[in-house]
Amino acid sequence: MTGKSPRKKVDALYWQGRLRAAQAYLEAAQQTHLLAEVGQNCNPVISQIVLSAIAFGDSLTAKRAQVVNQQDHAQAPRLLRDVLGNLLPDGQERRYRRILSCPGQVISHAPIGCLIADSCSKALGGKLPSLECSRALL
Repeated sequence: MTGKSPRKKVDALYWQGRLRAAQAYLEAAQQTHLLAEVGQNCNPVISQIVLSAIAFGDSLTAKRAQVVNQQDHAQAPRLLRDVLGNLLPDGQERRYRRILSCPGQVISHAPIGCLIADSCSKALGGKLPSLECSRALL
């Protein structure tokens, strides 16, 4: 066995729907983050960011190879690397892994309600994810 990530074949145009979903999740995260008040639980922002990252990854792999990750989201970066090879910058892969690990790190290590809005962006390196790398690779 090669240990490849679980893949699911998709239609040639599937990537377009996943791209729209990714953009919608990211916009929702940005709007929620802007509206959050100090002391407010920001788990919903983090969830939207993670969903956006998953959808962006799906969009890229669907467009390039007509496959998406269908099981463990922690394996999505590996599929992205398998599909894009050296076109995927190492820094972007690390950031993708960090974003996908956020729910486990942030939600399980912080009591509900103790997170402040700024801690959401700090958990992700000080800013919300950028669309630029994904757009360039599409």
